Amino acid sequence: TEHIYLQGNTLVGIATPVFLEEHYRTYGIITHYNPLPEQTDDTPLITASGEWVREGIVANNCLRFGTLVRIENIIYEVQDRMNSRYNCRYFDIFSFNLEYAKKMGVKTKEVIIYR
Repeated sequence: TEHIYLQGNTLVGIATPVFLEEHYRTYGIITHYNPLPEQTDDTPLITASGEWVREGIVANNCLRFGTLVRIENIIYEVQDRMNSRYNCRYFDIFSFNLEYAKKMGVKTKEVIIYR
């Protein structure tokens, strides 16, 4: 069982129990993006699913919108897509902080995908 809570709009820690069933584990290529037209499209504040951008969103081209994934003990929700040149192994984490996103770079990390 996992216990997660919202801090702002980001799912990040322990509080009210939410029971998640692990579907599978994989390794993904993790990047970060910001709401800038050069990193998104001409609607940088709207995700591919139609939601407003917020901390706690991750883009992936293969998982259904609403799928929860855990990367480094933080739970993210798939609500956006990446450029079609990126395959299913890529997870692009949304952040309003440009300097943080640049600092994080590109890393390979374990990704746990929940049902």
